[in-house]
Amino acid sequence: MNKLEKTLVIVTLVALILKYLTVPGMSLFVVIGLLGLAVLYFYFGFALFNSIGLKRIFKKNHTTKFQNIRSLLLL
Repeated sequence: MNKLEKTLVIVTLVALILKYLTVPGMSLFVVIGLLGLAVLYFYFGFALFNSIGLKRIFKKNHTTKFQNIRSLLLL
């Protein structure tokens, strides 16, 4: 997911630069890049910020150490 995140950031930055240089159609790429980052962080933010790989997200044994922290925050 790290590559996907970097790719979306680069697409967004290039689109912003080209938008300010008045290249037509770059607003769409800015929106697509920012929307892609928002969706990525919304669904996989927990795994990204805790360095859990995409293959290990859905395995139970890799998220058990965060379960205690989550239960403390809910109290």
